[in-house]
Amino acid sequence: MDLNRNIIEILGYLQRIGGMETRDSLKIDESSACVVSGKDILVRVRDDSISLFDRYDLQDKIVLADAPAENTLCMNEVKSFLDGISSSIVRLNHVGISYSCKNYRAETRTYAGMLHSKFKLLQEESDSENSKWYFIGDLTNWRSPIFELILNKPNHHSLDRWVPHFQIDVDTTLDFGELERRLKSDFGTGFDWSLEVPEVGIVLGMKILGMINGTKICLGTGTANKNTEYHRENLLKEYC
Repeated sequence: MDLNRNIIEILGYLQRIGGMETRDSLKIDESSACVVSGKDILVRVRDDSISLFDRYDLQDKIVLADAPAENTLCMNEVKSFLDGISSSIVRLNHVGISYSCKNYRAETRTYAGMLHSKFKLLQEESDSENSKWYFIGDLTNWRSPIFELILNKPNHHSLDRWVPHFQIDVDTTLDFGELERRLKSDFGTGFDWSLEVPEVGIVLGMKILGMINGTKICLGTGTANKNTEYHRENLLKEYC
């Protein structure tokens, strides 16, 4: 699928331009891109699937059967932006998916049944009553990438712009203003959403890179204000 091939290309590009932590968290071959946590494959993207732990296919969660055939993603813009911040990228923080579901509890129970080894189902307090933020990860090493799961109330009009999507999130050493200027230079517009923490500042900006057959590809860019170690150890709580 065009969606998957574009995701693989972006992850492959990150692997080529990123520093050691980024390179170590990605394994790229001719047919797939893998996000790895320690020795485990966390997420694998192939041309026809997006799987968790290389076993559970999540493709249908974010692909719309009746979506119009269109592709608004410009890879040249994406690569130009990543090139411009490459020396400031610290690590791949996470990849994730966002989609609508009717029953949060039933959905998270399904994911809990997929866990193995050191991986836990975690939750962070959301900034919206219309969505829940969950993560799957191994918190024994806070530098390892994790998987995000954003569950949204169905048909909430304010979320139509974002749902469904696949996201890639990186940590950087740049401040929000510098990232915004670089985005505007490459895309013509800045971030589509940002997360501000009181007494800390803006810790994350999110950009919709484009839409492919109704599914968005988003890039989250952590700012210099973001403290990933603190986030993993204090803000992510094991979900029961």
